[in-house]
Amino acid sequence: MKKSFKRVCCAALALSMALAAMTGCSKKQNSAEVDVTAAKYGTTYPLDANGDSLDLWIINSVHPNYSSYADMPFYQEVEKKTGVKLNIKGPTGGQFEESFNLMIASGELPDIILYDWADKKVAGGPSKYIKEGYILPLNDIIDAYAPNLKKCLAEDPEIDKDVKTDDGLYYVFPYFNSEQPAPYAGPVVREDWLEYCGLEAPETVDDWYNMLKAFRDKKGATSPLIWTDWLFEFTGFLSGAYGTQQAYYLNEEGKVEYGPATMKWKDYLTTVSKWYAEGLIDKDIATLDSATSDSKIVGGKTGAFIGTGGSIGTYKPMLAEVDPNAKLLAVQEPVLNRGETPEFGICDNRYSGLMSSAITADCDNVELAAKFLDFFYSEEGRMLANFGIEGVTYNMVDGYPKLSDMVVNSEDIQNTMDEYSNSEFSIVDPRYYEQRMIYPEQKYAIGLWGKTNAAAHKLPVLLPTQEESDELTKYTTDIETYVEEMYIKFMIGTESLDNYDAYLAHLDELGMQKALEIYNTVYDRYKNR
Repeated sequence: MKKSFKRVCCAALALSMALAAMTGCSKKQNSAEVDVTAAKYGTTYPLDANGDSLDLWIINSVHPNYSSYADMPFYQEVEKKTGVKLNIKGPTGGQFEESFNLMIASGELPDIILYDWADKKVAGGPSKYIKEGYILPLNDIIDAYAPNLKKCLAEDPEIDKDVKTDDGLYYVFPYFNSEQPAPYAGPVVREDWLEYCGLEAPETVDDWYNMLKAFRDKKGATSPLIWTDWLFEFTGFLSGAYGTQQAYYLNEEGKVEYGPATMKWKDYLTTVSKWYAEGLIDKDIATLDSATSDSKIVGGKTGAFIGTGGSIGTYKPMLAEVDPNAKLLAVQEPVLNRGETPEFGICDNRYSGLMSSAITADCDNVELAAKFLDFFYSEEGRMLANFGIEGVTYNMVDGYPKLSDMVVNSEDIQNTMDEYSNSEFSIVDPRYYEQRMIYPEQKYAIGLWGKTNAAAHKLPVLLPTQEESDELTKYTTDIETYVEEMYIKFMIGTESLDNYDAYLAHLDELGMQKALEIYNTVYDRYKNR
């Protein structure tokens, strides 16, 4: 692909900035490449944009209630508040990755791209796109044109470290949480069934075993326990009792570990295979989808599941229609010994590396682009991004942004808010999610599920190089496929756990140790930022 002269210059500039960062020096950008000295567009909002506009590509599709982004109330309000005319495009047919790759391959880039820059699918990560001159390093640009973001980063060293490359280059105007995100998923049981069986809320693995047997024998549950793959993987349900999870995480020594490649995973499999053999886990767990799961929960075939705060809110009224005595209760992740704190559970990073805005090397209005994006880190911009339009989607009540009746009484709160807000341009305000949890059971769940040691095991956003990404893909694709295949076989009993050593040996043949070596190398670089 033929690159523009400007893009080549920016690639050279990125290299020089990286060298400066590594030596602890500060090097200003060449004003011929990116002018960070002139102040053309003013300093207060709305900006005096002089009719200049910005081209944006965003990862979100147009809301189904509108024919274009320009028709959506959020973007209309953004233009009004910032003074900037926007030309917005997004993925075709919801194909985010394909649309992004086609755009990059075309060589014609918009001014701003909101994308998952640190996602593992973006091989080489943001450093590659800076080095090759597609997106700009933002250090000097933030210094000159983004006082709101600069202040946020100065006051939040954790986020400041997370949103840079290993060479110390800022690469996006980041989407992140103002505080540790509340856990949104965990185990849920039928509280009325517990009462019927004369049981307390389960705490240990043995408690769970006895409870599930009671649900099977006394309540006639044909699927006492169910879960869907993604919730199991993120929560580490049951496996956490044995100190592991189906994921890459930090072990007790501070090293990257892959749960299914440990002996701890065998201990978990021993328990889960026993439960499956005794009919305590849904017999179709390997192929269970959300619709089937829903029908079993609402139909009274299931007494325990891995759910979310949202699913509690969904199931509560549905269960009430078929059984007015039905009650749902969130419970803690299982532990081996009573009184222990669960090691694993839902724990999202404050900065996920996803859905953040980069300024491209083709941007002719770098100052305007930076000041536009910086608006969302001001108080006014954060309120608009999180809560929408005051007087329409929220009202300030004693200093608290209370969602309006129009939103709360809508059929789908999130769908309604998507018309008027988009926190991906800004910093997530937890006061919005507080109001999504309308039932006491949901609020209790969120509080309980957060009482784990999961944060100590959570990996930050890592940025492998292009070469490391290629090598990891070569190993991890086959490893994860094999793990999934053998996990089901071990659980349902078609493969004996006597063969677990052979299973571990085959993982090493697939490159398990090499993958861990790369992950630990990348993690060490992160620690040294």
